Amino acid sequence: MKTVFLENADPSFKHEVASKIGLEEIKPCYTCGSCTGVCPVREIIEDFDPRRLIHMIVLGMRKEVLSSDLIWFCCFCNSCYSVCPQGIKFSRIARELQRMALDEGFVNDKF
Repeated sequence: MKTVFLENADPSFKHEVASKIGLEEIKPCYTCGSCTGVCPVREIIEDFDPRRLIHMIVLGMRKEVLSSDLIWFCCFCNSCYSVCPQGIKFSRIARELQRMALDEGFVNDKF
């Protein structure tokens, strides 16, 4: 288990992600884990956990989220959406995180 220090947290990160998606998609998440339970990527990549990524966004862990390889693993199948009691589409969140990671220089788009 890794210790998380929030002194460098960005409290506006969740609002920024939500505004870029165009909906208040992240805020209603209460991290129940339904998304993680049905995620086909999770079956292959044990560390992939949409619930944890949303929780990290809410905590303001901008650098940790945008520099994570995990944001690139979502297959956009929307299985999570079909079971989410709050109607959150993690695929939209993942796509926006990918854009933000590129825009903010967390990844190099030239290979």
